[in-house]
Amino acid sequence: MFSLAWLLGLVVPGAPGGVGVFEATALTLLEQKFSPGIVLSGVAFYRLISVLAETFAAGLALLEQKK
Repeated sequence: MFSLAWLLGLVVPGAPGGVGVFEATALTLLEQKFSPGIVLSGVAFYRLISVLAETFAAGLALLEQKK
């Protein structure tokens, strides 16, 4: 279900901030098994890890470029 939500999130790549397609789909598909708070916490944690990974990779690229 998470993978389906992620895939549907790619449908609208330039959507404005706020609750997007990925978040809405994940909440709709998973709310029957988990509480909305747990689903949204999981999505927020996923987003945090994703942003940190991109930031880390950009930092490494910057350091490599300065050599």
